[in-house]
Amino acid sequence: MGIQMDSATVQRGVAWKPVAVDCGPFVDLGVTVGSMVRMRWLTVLGLALLAGTAWGWRGEVLRVYDGNVVSVRYGRGPANVQLYGIIVPKRGEPLSNAARELTKSLVKGARTVRVLPAEDPRPGIVGWVFVKRTCLNHALVKAGLARWDQARAPNDKALARLEDEARRARRGIWAHSK
Repeated sequence: MGIQMDSATVQRGVAWKPVAVDCGPFVDLGVTVGSMVRMRWLTVLGLALLAGTAWGWRGEVLRVYDGNVVSVRYGRGPANVQLYGIIVPKRGEPLSNAARELTKSLVKGARTVRVLPAEDPRPGIVGWVFVKRTCLNHALVKAGLARWDQARAPNDKALARLEDEARRARRGIWAHSK
């Protein structure tokens, strides 16, 4: 038996009326309205749990090695997290210290940071690091202290836009370029 509602029923204000429905080979699957509601709530709960894991993990910042490597307490030990999608000047290169100092200033005073790991072939943890609502990856590119890594993050439009803004404003590494 299925449920059907016609326009006359709706106009009279009468609720649903049961009618016989031919289900072919799927005569009785044992699916009721109650079981469908339970399945929907279980799906919503599962997606919520998945979203929680999709947002990475939290940890305390232990040390800033350079502009794009941060040591974060993960579980019982430290984990070095390399910032995804950006290229920061290496030690000894111009503005490498400025990138390191900006990263230090952004994590200073923060009790925890959120790390969202990214898919990357490099060994170790590579990902996005957030301090409150600030993404360190984006902040470095916006300040002109990092470049967008087009090879590893080719579809990241936010990094592309931030690099373009920094280049046009001649900030950081873009100050002397033409």
